[in-house]
Amino acid sequence: MKKFTHFENKRGGYMKKWAKYMNAEKNNPKHKQ
Repeated sequence: MKKFTHFENKRGGYMKKWAKYMNAEKNNPKHKQ
């Protein structure tokens, strides 16, 4: 179960980073229109 928890934590961090990236893209749409 420890591995599952680690995976969940890693996925949560990835999703958080992705959300931050998407938010930045929305605020600064210069990479693409």
